Amino acid sequence: MAEKTVVQRSSNAVQKEVSLYNELFQDSTSVDKRKNEYKTLVTNYYSVSTDFYEYGWGQSFHFANRFRGETLTESIQRHESYLALKMNL
Repeated sequence: MAEKTVVQRSSNAVQKEVSLYNELFQDSTSVDKRKNEYKTLVTNYYSVSTDFYEYGWGQSFHFANRFRGETLTESIQRHESYLALKMNL
């Protein structure tokens, strides 16, 4: 199986979204701001969460135990094959 390439956004782009998200939690008056900018809050949360997961695990949003000498890619491939077998795919 070929290695999957994940294109990461620049750290500046991610930091900007994190800052916008955090601004919605600055103080008690932020409650109204969060309600008014709910779409921004949700979009930024999932966007930054996706960046974090892709940084840590590539395009696989699941974990896999690793055996000694096994690469992360090999462990994910093995686990995905196991899941496919269990689902009769």
